[in-house]
Amino acid sequence: MLNPRYSLRSGFRRRRRPNWNVVGYTLRCQRNRVLYIGITNNPRAREAEHRLDGKRFNLLNIETRPMSRDYAEAWEARRLANYRDYVGRNPHYNRTDDGQYHERKTPAPRQRDFVGGVSGAGWLVRLVILLVGLVLVVQTCGLAL
Repeated sequence: MLNPRYSLRSGFRRRRRPNWNVVGYTLRCQRNRVLYIGITNNPRAREAEHRLDGKRFNLLNIETRPMSRDYAEAWEARRLANYRDYVGRNPHYNRTDDGQYHERKTPAPRQRDFVGGVSGAGWLVRLVILLVGLVLVVQTCGLAL
């Protein structure tokens, strides 16, 4: 029962504990090598997602107790940094240094229309230049079109 002195009307609010349901985990192979370091709030679903993505591993090992999302992200960044310091590179399935997904900063390379390397309107410009050159050659040689 609430003490009437600290009733909700007077502005007293109970402090809520943040959702502490995120854990840190690693994916390990048969030789117990670390293949991936990550965080999740549902380890079973995350394991299924990894398997559907085609990642091959034998064990999803939960390494931390439940904590807030902020603490978990900091743990993941520290764990990846420590792994890089020790091994010299990220685990096999980790793509970024901080564990977060990042958009590609450089645009994807444009597809070429053909082997000559001309794309877009560039082929039209080259065709016009070729035709003008052909007309000039024909005129200088004295041939009639």
